[in-house]
Amino acid sequence: MIVKRFGEVLRDLRKQRGLSQEKLAELANMHDRHISFIERGLRKPSIVIVFQLAKALDIEASELILMVEKRLRQSEEE
Repeated sequence: MIVKRFGEVLRDLRKQRGLSQEKLAELANMHDRHISFIERGLRKPSIVIVFQLAKALDIEASELILMVEKRLRQSEEE
């Protein structure tokens, strides 16, 4: 559940910033397939990846985690 919600938040943030998976991958120094796998909940991002993605999205890693926690709480309430 956490991995899926993380992917949803990542996708939402990427789209809000008008970034393609390829561009986000470039900014985060990752392969675009890895971004795709994370967004679809098929890969568990390491703490290093979380920090790289947050930096690429111009937010703090803690803010990214808080967004995932909020999404988890919302899904539990539904």
